[in-house]
Amino acid sequence: MLDSRHACWRHGFQLAPPTPSMIQPTWTIAANTFVESIRQPIYSVLLVIGGLGMMLMPSLTAYSMDEDLRFLMELGISWLYTTTVLLAAFTATGVITREIENRTVLTVLTKPVPRPIFILGKFMGVSLAIFLAMWTLALLFALIIRHGVMSTASDRLDWPVILLGSLAALGAVGVSAAMNYLYQHPFTSRFVLYLAGGMTVAAALLLFIDKDFAFQSPAVEFGQEGMFQAGQIPAAVLLVGLSAWFLTGVAIAASTRLSQAATLAVTLIAVAIGMIGRAGLVGGLVDGNPMLDSISRIIPDLLLLWPGDALAQQRELTGSFLLSASAYALSLVAATVMVAIALFQRRQLG
Repeated sequence: MLDSRHACWRHGFQLAPPTPSMIQPTWTIAANTFVESIRQPIYSVLLVIGGLGMMLMPSLTAYSMDEDLRFLMELGISWLYTTTVLLAAFTATGVITREIENRTVLTVLTKPVPRPIFILGKFMGVSLAIFLAMWTLALLFALIIRHGVMSTASDRLDWPVILLGSLAALGAVGVSAAMNYLYQHPFTSRFVLYLAGGMTVAAALLLFIDKDFAFQSPAVEFGQEGMFQAGQIPAAVLLVGLSAWFLTGVAIAASTRLSQAATLAVTLIAVAIGMIGRAGLVGGLVDGNPMLDSISRIIPDLLLLWPGDALAQQRELTGSFLLSASAYALSLVAATVMVAIALFQRRQLG
């Protein structure tokens, strides 16, 4: 019975639901995929570009009269969304295609590891990499919100933000370079990890330090005027992250059958369709047409997960809205992962 089950696994079928023994191979594949993802040069390049773009936001929003902060939040979330989408597309496109082309996937599947476990592990690994990038950029964005826009010459610089943020970035570069020189550790992956850790420490310290380097209550930064804007910034980042995980699933599904270039194109098309939304695609044609109505319901509507309009119009991202939006996004993620598994089940690898 055990031999027959292993034979079925080698051909891409699974006779029984996953058991606790499948947790270890899933986590191993996810961990290896995570390391592989953050080692990609394009990952660190996009992360650095995203960070530099964030740092330019206060200068770009300094001429919006009395709407500086609101404009800064809207522009920052838009840039975070763009960077995250590109990270998801470029990072996820190669994780399966490359293994199929190099035939390394055959080594994994003959362990034996079921194909669904392989796809799930790949998705989890890329999702962790996307989360790490979003965590770093979101903390940088919070520091920029704390610093504020320099609208006039009389506005004061927030030196704690400048010093701690600079130390986090320069420290990540210095320590990563030293580890690479002394121990031959990969620079890109070390830089990404140390930068995330440095930004976390900087943000944590700034909870207790005001602009004059005096002690303050952490509750200040969670208020309406703090760097987390009464929870609105974390809520907006959550919605952006859910969109990115959906697009990661799209890229994983496409990469089971297509080349890297074609997978990237499919992912970007999914972004365009999702941002137009079902209303923009079918418009008034749905009214009275059951077939078009049924088709429109399967079109992913990423506008439901777009927080930019709410921030621009100063509408609160309530808990009930976040709950419903998260449920919708997770259903999209689950659907894309299941499609990826179905496509990979019959994929010829020999």
